[in-house]
Amino acid sequence: VLIVCVGRSATRQVDDLMGGEKEYLADIRLGSETDTMDLTGETTLEMPVPALTREAVEAVLPQFVGEIEQEIPAFSAAKIGGQRAYKLARAGKAVPHRTKWVRVDQLTLEDLNDTCLTVRVSCGKGTYIRTLGRDIARALGSAGHLSRLVRTRVGEYTLEKALNLEAFQHNWQERTALPK
Repeated sequence: VLIVCVGRSATRQVDDLMGGEKEYLADIRLGSETDTMDLTGETTLEMPVPALTREAVEAVLPQFVGEIEQEIPAFSAAKIGGQRAYKLARAGKAVPHRTKWVRVDQLTLEDLNDTCLTVRVSCGKGTYIRTLGRDIARALGSAGHLSRLVRTRVGEYTLEKALNLEAFQHNWQERTALPK
């Protein structure tokens, strides 16, 4: 779900809209970490994947609910000395290790197989789901990175009610068409 605001009155609401609770579905691929904490990065660590049960995973998840301290990923839009961290990281420059406090309201296991688990995350603004995935994998005794991430809700706006790109473009063209 991506909220698109067009026009002066709508864009004034962006901060309020984006400040709402968010929900994600995240697939965590176990066995390897990457520098970006997702599948686009270079592998930085490989570890065996222990045999996991639903009960074992569900026992670990509560430690990531509530106000938690998270590492800010090197490949993020966070600013360091006025520059985006991802620009420094992509240029091969060292990105200082920094953390911040975020809020995770709910974390549930949706699916589990030998090398991947899917979690549903409800959280506040600024939560790094990639970091959460890596940290969950570590707590399970392995390494991990996100292989898929879908934002399913922002505040009251849900994926089920969202327009796909083609429908958005069609609606936009109809609204902005000049009268004949």
